Amino acid sequence: MKKVLFASAALIALGAGSAQAVEPVKLDIGGYMNQWVGYATNKDSAVLSPTQTGKGSAKVDVQDDVEIDFKGSTKLDNGLSVGVEVDTNGSQGRSVRSTGANGDGKRSFATVSGGFGALEVGEQDNVGALIHSGSPDVGGIGGQDGNFMNWVAAPAGHSDTRQRTYAGDDRTENKVIYITPAFHGLSAGVSYTPNIENSQTGHTSITSNFSNSIDPSNGQLAGDLYVYGLAYNAEFSGVTIKSDLGAGNANVAGLQVIQGGLNVGYAGFTVGGSYINRIIADDSLAIKTAGGQGASWDAGVSYITGPYGVSVTYFAGAAANANHFNKVGMDRDSTVTLAGSYDLGPGVAVKTSVFNTNWTSASGTLANKNDGVGVVSGITVAF
Repeated sequence: MKKVLFASAALIALGAGSAQAVEPVKLDIGGYMNQWVGYATNKDSAVLSPTQTGKGSAKVDVQDDVEIDFKGSTKLDNGLSVGVEVDTNGSQGRSVRSTGANGDGKRSFATVSGGFGALEVGEQDNVGALIHSGSPDVGGIGGQDGNFMNWVAAPAGHSDTRQRTYAGDDRTENKVIYITPAFHGLSAGVSYTPNIENSQTGHTSITSNFSNSIDPSNGQLAGDLYVYGLAYNAEFSGVTIKSDLGAGNANVAGLQVIQGGLNVGYAGFTVGGSYINRIIADDSLAIKTAGGQGASWDAGVSYITGPYGVSVTYFAGAAANANHFNKVGMDRDSTVTLAGSYDLGPGVAVKTSVFNTNWTSASGTLANKNDGVGVVSGITVAF
């Protein structure tokens, strides 16, 4: 199936078989660098691994997130555009509270676009991630797209460690994506990821936790992931609207996902939020835990005027954990964040986040609990 789809992409790129590029592809270098310095507390020592700090820890830490992008495109004489993008991790800080980010490449894909829409093939976010809108966070740490768990640690036995509210972040997997042209602000998309058992583990993916799970029928969970979505972007008399509605399913364990998001902006204000529900039809408690059956949501408001920005966001999540007395309980987490930003110049900003994070468990055991507060400031540079 994968070979057929990849071959189809090649045929579209070739067009009638005689298309030539006006100019060869030339790569431009871009990306970003985020450098963070912060102070965070972790109340419960039982949640922390030997490489992490002890009970009541409150230490200054330094973390970073650096991405270097290589992008290029050309236009064929038949009207089609062909582009390539390769994104890499220039660096990723591993602090004592980090969940273990690695140095692998982030994306590597080719795009063919024209009047038919856009077709992408390679390592890229799936449609659920590409179309999604979440709470507006100006600080870079809170909301549904930050990394608060790198500061107030997720307990080792906690099930809900995803944080984001879209159908997976399986960008390290090769896939095929098709997105239609926009019609009065409305567009649709679909993505296909073969064999999600190879998905790289990480706190952002609904599929990754299947990697090390056992299915009695074949010894390992595996399957193909399909994600579908609609996106709507429009402006009416100064009011901007960004919204999405999506779903995903995999032919493994009865996995189904429903997501949605909405942002409304006016005169510098943006109000928004998002929701995801992860459903595991399989009756096995262990598989429900592996798939993270449960729901997450976020909401927030931001205001930007000139170089200044401020936001307040709230995130809450819950996921099944079958380790509680041989029955499914719900592990929960929540974070409230107050953030501010100031633009120093084009692509350069100073940001600060103050947040409180709480991890609780249906079992009530110390090993599955943690809470703490953090203050993180840093400089972000886009280039």
